[in-house]
Amino acid sequence: MWIQIVLCCLINLCCSEKRENFLGSDKYGKGDSILWYILQKLHHDDKRIDEIQKSVHEIQKNPNLDSEKIPDKNEVNNGFKKIITDIRTNITLVRTKYESDSNRKQKQLDLIQATQKRETAANKNQDKTISDLEKEIRELKHTVNKQHPWIKDGYMGCFKDDGNRHLKYRIADLSHTTLLKCKQHCRGFKYTGLQAGAACLCGNTLINPSYPRVLDSECNLPCPGEYFRMCGARWRNSIYRV
Repeated sequence: MWIQIVLCCLINLCCSEKRENFLGSDKYGKGDSILWYILQKLHHDDKRIDEIQKSVHEIQKNPNLDSEKIPDKNEVNNGFKKIITDIRTNITLVRTKYESDSNRKQKQLDLIQATQKRETAANKNQDKTISDLEKEIRELKHTVNKQHPWIKDGYMGCFKDDGNRHLKYRIADLSHTTLLKCKQHCRGFKYTGLQAGAACLCGNTLINPSYPRVLDSECNLPCPGEYFRMCGARWRNSIYRV
C-alpha cells in the first residue's frame, strides 16, 4: 500500500512541476502555441511518462501484484527527474532559438529604419538644392532684366536685312521713334522691326535663312524717343514681339 501512495505522490509532483515549468514561465505564459509546439517536440518524453502512469494504474488494479514486478521507487523517482531535466533542456533550446530569431528580426528592423532615415535626409538635401537653384534662377532673371530692360519687352535680337526686306509690311518712318510706337504701328502682326534709328517694319516670320540673326552690337543706333534702346542700324533690324 505504501508503494502505491509513494508512486501517486511522485506522479502528482511530476505533473505539478510540469505545469509550473511550462505555464508559470514569464516568457511563455501567454504563448500557448509555443508551449504546444514544445510538447509536440518532446513527444517521446510524454510517452515515457505515460508508461510510468500505466505501471501505477496496473499496481492500483492489482494490489496483490508480485513485489518483484513493482518498479523500485528510487528508479521511478530518477526516471521522472531525468524526464523533467530533458524537458527543461529542450525548453532552454527553444527559448534560445526564439530569442535569437527575435534579435535577428530586430536588427533587420533597425537596419530598415536607419536606411529610411538616410533616404529621408538625402531627399531633404535634394529638395534644398532644388530650392536653392530656383532661387538663383529667379535672381539671375531679375539681374538680366534690370541690366537689359528691353528683354522683358519681347526683344528677339538683331537681324540682317536687305532691299527685299525681312519684315515686309507697313514700312514707315516715325518721328521720335519708340518701341511702343512701333508696336502700336504693327498691331495685328507678330513682330515689329526698328531700323536705321527711325523706321518701323511689320511681319509674321522671324526665322529666315536669308536674314540670320547677327551680333547685338551691329544694331547700334539709339531710338530718337528712348536713347537707352537701340533702333537697329543700316540694313539691321532690332526685332521685338508685338
